[in-house]
Amino acid sequence: MAAALKKSIPYQFKDPSLFETRSYVGGKWISGQAGKTFPVFDPEDDQEICQVADLDRSDVQKAIGAAQEAFVTYSKMPHRERRWLMRRWADLIKENREDIAALYTLELGKPWTESLGSVQYAIDFVDWFEGAVERTLGDTIPAARGNNRVLTILQPQGVVAAITPWNSPVAMVTRKVGAAIATGNTVVCKPAPETPLCATALAKLFERAGGPPGVFNVVTCSPESTPAVGEELCHNKLVKHLSFTGSTAVGRYLNRVCEDYQAD
Repeated sequence: MAAALKKSIPYQFKDPSLFETRSYVGGKWISGQAGKTFPVFDPEDDQEICQVADLDRSDVQKAIGAAQEAFVTYSKMPHRERRWLMRRWADLIKENREDIAALYTLELGKPWTESLGSVQYAIDFVDWFEGAVERTLGDTIPAARGNNRVLTILQPQGVVAAITPWNSPVAMVTRKVGAAIATGNTVVCKPAPETPLCATALAKLFERAGGPPGVFNVVTCSPESTPAVGEELCHNKLVKHLSFTGSTAVGRYLNRVCEDYQAD
């Protein structure tokens, strides 16, 4: 069921179910263990758009656990099936580009035509990573001795944490998530609290594309919950990679947190 808008907008969603305020964890749409929410505002007039699930550290631990569980089987999925999954996801984003652009404009305040362009930019990433599936098979390299052969094998690493910025809520999701799932990894994505609605819409389309539960998880949280959630994504030993786009100050902070984890 579509979430309730708290303000009127000059757009009728073709698929209202893409307006989703819950988080996506382990193939299920959840409101978080504590049931807390936080407001998302339209920057054009500062009116509240809706209330979104405010997940805490324990919820994120469950998301990471779901991603790790999914990795066991997803990492063994044949390349061809992974490519088909990426293709279906890209096609669904294309089919729903106007609704996603509407969400983009609603929560970011970007002009409609520019939002459409940004959604196309995001689609291009999924298209590119679909092709990359077949480019990550490894190499055969001539050895120093003629009777030897050197093989390189590229293997998925595990759970990837993706932290995306408020000012690119679609393309930075597909760029980070697309790269990870195309290469057999699983993802826990934390969108910025200012612009979480595009990420949940993308997760819904991934689910419709047949994405296995736990492969792509979206954890939404308020600015107040963000430090604890971010630290869990850095500290949890099941997380093998962190991809972050944002301010220099936060990037340096996350780098220190990750260094502390590596030293443990």
